[in-house]
Order: sequence, then C-alpha cells, then structure tokens
Amino acid sequence: MSIHAISNRISRIIFIVSFLTILPSQPIPAKSLDGDLGGPTNDAPNLPTVNTWSYTGDLHTARGFHTATLLTNGMVLVAGGSNANALTDAELYNPLTGDWSVSGSLNTERFDHTATLLSDGRVLVTGGANASGKLDSSEIYNPLTGKWSETDSLGDARSLHTATLLEGGRVLVTGGQGTSTMLDSAEIFDPTNETWSPTQSMTTTRRAHIAVLLSDGKVLVAGSYGSGGAFKDSAEIYDPGTGQWSSTGNMGAGRQYHSATVLPNGKVLVAGGQGAAGSLDSSEIYDPVGGTWTPTTGNLNTARRQHSATLLPDGSVLVVGGVDSGGFRIIDCEIYDPIAGTWSTTDSLNAARAYHTATLLPSGEVLVAAGGLYYDSAELYDPRDGAWSSGTTLNRARSGHTVTQLLDGSLLIAAGKGTVGFTKTAELATLDPVSVTDTGVMNEDRFRPTATLLADGRVLVLGGEGFGGVTLDSAELYDPDTESWSYTDSLNTPREYHTATLLPDGRVLVVGGKGVSARDTAEIYDPATEVFTYTASLNDGRESHTATLLQDGRVLVAGGWDGAQSLDSVEIYDPALGTWSTVDNLNTRRRFHSAALLADGRVLVTSGSEVSNRVVSTEVYDPLTDSWSYSGDMNVARTYHQALLLRDGRVLVVGGYDNSGTSKATEIFDPVSESWTSLGDLSTERVSFALTLLPGGRALVSGGTSSTAAALDSTEIFDLGLGYLNTWRPTLDAYSSPVNMCSSLQTTGSGFRGRKFSEASGGGTNNSASNIPQVQVRRIDSGQIGWALPDPTSPFSDTAVTTRSPAFLHPGPAIVTVYVNGIPSGSKPIVFETCSTFLPVVMR
Repeated sequence: MSIHAISNRISRIIFIVSFLTILPSQPIPAKSLDGDLGGPTNDAPNLPTVNTWSYTGDLHTARGFHTATLLTNGMVLVAGGSNANALTDAELYNPLTGDWSVSGSLNTERFDHTATLLSDGRVLVTGGANASGKLDSSEIYNPLTGKWSETDSLGDARSLHTATLLEGGRVLVTGGQGTSTMLDSAEIFDPTNETWSPTQSMTTTRRAHIAVLLSDGKVLVAGSYGSGGAFKDSAEIYDPGTGQWSSTGNMGAGRQYHSATVLPNGKVLVAGGQGAAGSLDSSEIYDPVGGTWTPTTGNLNTARRQHSATLLPDGSVLVVGGVDSGGFRIIDCEIYDPIAGTWSTTDSLNAARAYHTATLLPSGEVLVAAGGLYYDSAELYDPRDGAWSSGTTLNRARSGHTVTQLLDGSLLIAAGKGTVGFTKTAELATLDPVSVTDTGVMNEDRFRPTATLLADGRVLVLGGEGFGGVTLDSAELYDPDTESWSYTDSLNTPREYHTATLLPDGRVLVVGGKGVSARDTAEIYDPATEVFTYTASLNDGRESHTATLLQDGRVLVAGGWDGAQSLDSVEIYDPALGTWSTVDNLNTRRRFHSAALLADGRVLVTSGSEVSNRVVSTEVYDPLTDSWSYSGDMNVARTYHQALLLRDGRVLVVGGYDNSGTSKATEIFDPVSESWTSLGDLSTERVSFALTLLPGGRALVSGGTSSTAAALDSTEIFDLGLGYLNTWRPTLDAYSSPVNMCSSLQTTGSGFRGRKFSEASGGGTNNSASNIPQVQVRRIDSGQIGWALPDPTSPFSDTAVTTRSPAFLHPGPAIVTVYVNGIPSGSKPIVFETCSTFLPVVMR
C-alpha cells in the first residue's frame, strides 16, 4: 500500500455532552441495555469543526468518470471509467486497512455509466460509453464471488443517465445521451427476473441531470443541457406506484453536472453545475411538500460543476472539487450548514479533482477516489471530532478492578482496591436508563484479577492479589440470573499478572503470572466441567505479558517479564494441538505493554518497559508473514496503560504511567495511515483503571488510581464526535440467541434505509448511496470486528436485513451493530455457536 504524507486526523478537542449522567440519589433497578446513545443528546446537530484530508492507499489503475459503490460488507467497489481509454478494471477498497485489491473485470469497458447497489447486495452497472459508442449493456457484480455477469440489455443505449434504487428494490433509469440524441425515455430493472421494461417517458429529454429518491418513495429529476447554449431549469416527479411522471416547480437556474443531496428533513439541496455562463456558484433547496425551490442564504464560495456532494452524519453537506468557470479542476472544498442555510470553506484536497467519486464510509469518513483527470490516488475526509466528557459516578471508588459486558448489555464492575483497601463488592451499570446498582458480593478480595465472559453468560473471575499481598489460586463465577457469586475449581497454580483468553471452543486459556511456578505454566478452564487442567508449558516463562486471540483461533503471547529481564520473545498457543510454538521476536523487549487485535487480523503492541526505561515505540505482528514491523512512535511513552479497538478500526490508548508519573494523556492509532494522534488529556490521571467499549460505540474509562494514590469512583467517556442526532439512528430488535454459525443472521429493527429513505450520498453517478444496512459484529472478549456478508436470497428493507453468519468471527459472545449513512445503531448482544463446517478466515 502506498502511503502519502498524513495530515493530523484530529487536532482540536471539543466538549461533547456525555451519555452517562450523574447517578440519581435513589438507585434505579438495573435493566437490560437497549444500546447507549452513540451521538450527542442535544436537539441540534453538533457540526464538527475539525475537518482534514489525508491520502489513503493508491488504486491499482488511474481513472476518472468511474463509479464507486458502498457494499453491504463495508467495502467500496470502484468500477470502470477512463484513463484516455475505457476501462474494464474493478477494484475494492477496504476502509479498515486502507488497501485496494483487484476484484474481477467488467465484461464491457465503459465510462459515464451508473452503478446501483441492489437490495440483495449485488451491484447493477448500466450503460455508459466506450470507443464503440453508447452502450445498452448491463452487468451485475456479486460480492460473494467477486465476479461480473451480463444481464438483460437496456431498451436504449445511453450514458450520462441516472439510476435510482426504488423503495421496493427495482431500479429506475432515466434519460442520458443516446446514440444520436438526448433521451426522454425511462426504464425499470426488476432484479427478481433480471429484466428491463419501459415505463412512461419523462416530459423532456435530459442528460447530466440529477435523480434522487424522496422520503415518500417518489423520484425527483431536475436539470439538463438544453439547446443553443441554454440549460434546463425544469424538474419532474416519478411515481413508482403509478409509473407516471408529473411536473413540479422549476429550479431558479438551468443547470447540468450539478449535485443533489437529500437532507435529513426530506428536502433536497441542489448545488453548482454548468449554466449558460459557465460553472455556477448558486444553490437551492427543493421542498417536496409544496414542490417549490428556494435559494439558499448564501452561494457556494467557488463556482463548480462535476463535483461531488456528500451528506455527513451530522446533517451537513460536503462539496468536493469539480471544474470551475475557467475549466480548471478545483482543490477547494466546502460545507453546507442546513440549519443556517449557509456555505463555509473546509480543508482543501491534497490534489485538485473532478470526475472523481465520493463515498460516505461507515466510520463517517468520506473516501474520494481517482478523477482529476486521471489519478490513481485516493483521499479520506475526516469529520470526526473526538472528545472526552465526564460520566456517571461509580457506587464505590476502585482500582485494579474488572469491567465485563454481560449478555443483556449491562456492565459488571467487580473487585479491586477501594479507598480503605480491598473490596469484594460488585455493581451493575446499565445504559438505558442510566443506573449503577449493587449486585452480589464476591467470595474473595481481589486486585488485578482477570474476568472472562463465558458463552453461557456467566463471568469467570480468577487469580489476582488477595488480602495481605497473597497471590490467589481461587476462581469464582458470577451468575447474572441470580446476581450471585459461587466458587468454582481452583487454579492449579496461584496467579497474578497473568492473562485469560476465551478460546473459540468456549474454554479459557490462563497463561503465566507472578512467581516461578506460574510463569512457566498455562492451564485450561472448561466451563462444562468447571475444572482447570494444565496444558503444555510455555517456552519462556513470563508475567506482565499480553495474550491476543488471533483470527485463526490461536493465541499470541508477547513479551513480559521472566523474573530477571523484560522479554522480546513471542509464542503462539494452538488450542487444537495443545502446544506452544515460538514465532518472530519483538523488535523491542517489553513488559507492562498493551496489545490490540486490529480489524485486519494483525496485532498492535504499544509502549511498555524495556529495562527500567519506558519505550515510546509500537510494532505490529502480521500472522500471515510471522513478522513484526515498526508502526511509529506514540506521543507518550507509558506502562500499565490500556488499549482498545474502536468500532471504526482505530485503537484508543489511555493513561498509565509516563515518565512524569501517573498519566492523563490519551492518543489514537490509525492503522490506515499508521499514525498516532494525541486526543488531549483525561480530566484525571489514572492507572489501574478499566477501559471498556460501550455497546453504542463510546469508550468508558472507569475508576483507577490517581496521581495521589487515591482510588477513583469517577468515569470518563470518549465519543468519536460525528455529531448526529439520536433520532437519525437505526434501531435494533433483540436477537434470539444463540445463533448457529452455519445459519443466516436475521437482523430486524427500523431505519435501515436511512431517515425516511434518505440516500445520504446520492443524486449523481459520482456519489455512492449509503442508505443501506451494514452489519458489523464484534466479539466481546477479544474485540475482533468484521462485517457480515449479505444473503442474496433475502433483499434488505427498511426494517430487516439478512446476512450470512460471520465466518471471520470465532464462536462466542458478540455484539451486533447496524450502520446506515455512517450512523451506528445501538448494539445488541448475541452468542454464536460453532458448527461442523465452521472455518475462520482472515479478513485480508
């Protein structure tokens, strides 16, 4: 992957209203989670103030006049286009890695075509042009096979036309440039039988016009080239129910090559385009209720045509590049604020572009690809303005505790040291409504134990330091149904500074720990028999190491302390064989470091202590090559810190000890740019705290020890800062759990087609509609994330989507989130059970 110079992704921190609120004076009984609020709770959009562009990976083929389509599996398909010659090339962009990969070839080279994501997850490409002239051919891309197949031909050859996915799953194609003249014809594609049929023609011929799906399911078409240098200002409405066209109000200016964006309130923003005097700087709003057009308060800052326009999650519209009145490509970008009705400039592209594509990703970023005239480069626009805010107060101050998400979505907070020593107490935090209530008391005092959510919903807590500094061999189980703790079998060896990893078969691997006998050994807990048994001994005894479940089901154990020195050795446990094997060493000796499984299956290791000094370096392990590579220096060298994989694929690192003492510094790692960015400080320095991903996507820091060695009862929340309204979010129904991994995953809820079917990025061939449900699954224990593939036999709707059960995921407890228009739903827990044909795959 080619990496260009990276701009800072986040450079200023703003205050975001916290999801968690101060605990009421009277505790509220704990309730099951309905998903926390993933955006600010204010009533108006919080428009981001930090907006930056950075290069991402280069395409394999330079191109312009192509299409880009956001797929239901989170990938972006770029197809066709021209680089002086029409192309058949197609490639996929992976937002989690920033990589492009070749994905089959079109059967016919084409540019100025359309690409439409069908409701079964396939992509329909229609028409366009090549050296032979205008095309009537159509073909379909299947993301499950990566192959293209020809389908029924259009009734009219056409390019510069529009294609709109209708509410029922059919596709409406309108106008365009025909073989010898502009067209007024319209056709309907039925994906069930893959046939085209004519529908009523428009009232006038059109090309380089716009078409958008309105909230009532009808389609607005507007603009076009006219004759004699004139440009059409007319607009009309297509009703899929009757198959008829009807006129609506005219635009304030005739235009072609303009953009159209459906806003969350159902109105349509039309901006720029080409008019009689060249590129236009005017913009106007269409109101479907009255069929009227109204100029915006101000004009675009730069006249432009053949640009892109993308609705961001916060409701604002990003306009990118294009061609100015002098015929020059534009580097400038601007934002439309729908509340004020005004335009303002934002960060400029790294390269002037036109004829590019713009795609809103599930992360809220915008991918701009190629164009300008024929580039192979791509850039990401980042509107995220992450911020920390205060959260609720725990019932008791505690450090060295555990936080475990239960299968009802609530959080179990247990053990640790309080203000006057060890605590056996535990509490439950729920997020809807917000409450923190006491639950059953543990049997043992424990400091820095491990806690593992089992597949049956119970929580296994084991080892740690007990009262009087004793290392514990005891283990106990929390039953959420009875809110009680009970002893289970004891460890064969007392352990602290150990690790515990939930294996794909439901057993728990416990590795190493403080003391000679613990460092060298590992044991397995079987929940079915509630017995610990030794497994093979490690090649190098260790404590204060990390253990990471890899995508293939093995466990990577890295670094640590052998009683005399920090280690650079690494080994992998294979649960199928019950054996350890050494792999490539770390580049730097480390203990008290952190590790996070990245979305592409690699493992990020951060900071730690080499001898007596803290190291600032980080490195990444690639299981495909069995090698470690340097991944940049953190902003702060630290030990005893925490690292957490966020739902957008970045890694959040928080707190610990730095070279000045207890740290409040936080930073974030972007695996696409392989860069570290400071996020500013927590309000309180913390060590021995817990860092937890909340079901709605925020990160929770709870408790810990301050710089004065006092145990803390405070919490803090990190929000990605996309600024959307909670009323715009899709909602999920609860799952029937467990689900067999050989079966389909049925997800139901509402808002799966966006707010009243808003297309988000729509209205032109250079914008990919993102009003599609994308299902992300995250394993609770390891944090492993990935996207579920569509089930082509069950088209998605506004209330349901069927996906293949995620083969990339290990069996066990997980949470599911649906993304629409870059906005995540609240999450729902689910348990996946293995089946005989289960085979984990690496997501690269």
